[in-house]
Amino acid sequence: MFKKRILLANVKYDRTVAFYTSYITNYSPFDNWNAVDIQYISDLPSAIVDQREYTPNIVDFANTKVDPSKNPSFNFRNYSGRRTFIVGLFVILVPLFFPLVLVVSWIGSYFSNRRNSLTKTEETQTLWNNVYKIWKGESAKFEDEYEPTTPEQLYNPLSTTTAEIIEDEPQSLRSTDDNESIGSPIKQKEVLKPCVKYEIEQNSETDVLNHLCDSVDVGNLEKLDICQELEPLPFDDQRQMMLNNLNSLKWTKIACFLLSLNSHESIVARLGLHRTSAGAPVLYLWGTMIRFQLVDEIDDKALVS
Repeated sequence: MFKKRILLANVKYDRTVAFYTSYITNYSPFDNWNAVDIQYISDLPSAIVDQREYTPNIVDFANTKVDPSKNPSFNFRNYSGRRTFIVGLFVILVPLFFPLVLVVSWIGSYFSNRRNSLTKTEETQTLWNNVYKIWKGESAKFEDEYEPTTPEQLYNPLSTTTAEIIEDEPQSLRSTDDNESIGSPIKQKEVLKPCVKYEIEQNSETDVLNHLCDSVDVGNLEKLDICQELEPLPFDDQRQMMLNNLNSLKWTKIACFLLSLNSHESIVARLGLHRTSAGAPVLYLWGTMIRFQLVDEIDDKALVS
């Protein structure tokens, strides 16, 4: 059984997992997005990726409300007028589109045939012969310089590549440590600088995590204002049983709003933080919580021993 259970749930733009699935709930309060007066937990550290700052928009359910006035009522007259305009524009442009395509295609074919008719066949053949000679000469030169691959190189590509890199490396850059021989594939590498900078001090991490955990611990959504006017989703008996069993465990549930075309990519960072930078601050907090959990376990084991 897992000792620490943390889940991250996107409230919008997640094209892979719905909110009620990722948050393990039978309510979907963000479907009517315009009516939600969403609030975020304050005083959380941001992240800077490629000189751009990203904030962890973690939802503060205790202060998030539903404001019906933000949801404009459906105006059939405006909708009907817009629909009529679009249909009319489509009817006008479609008859003009296909003749235009035919005219452009005919003009392109005409100039292409005219250019080919003005080019002499002998000149074209001569050009291709020259290209073939050049290519043949380069191939012959390559064949002269080619060194056959030995069976050892074929079955040991990693060691062969490493040896080639070391062989090409300038002598001044090779390690001269007493414990290492010159040319050894094991060298002291320069520590790479992280691509992400987090706006948080080391000694304040505990306070930040305590503040975050206290803010997201809101219990069942059905007791909050955001779900007061909503009906629970019609789960069947099997799904309801799964929901009850999962919620019988202790979870740290973090709902966040990541401004991304597909926020699921940002929340898992499968393509790296440079590609999905919006999730960097949330993932930092998630990783910090896990790190603190591991440190606590190590300290407990040290006390027992």
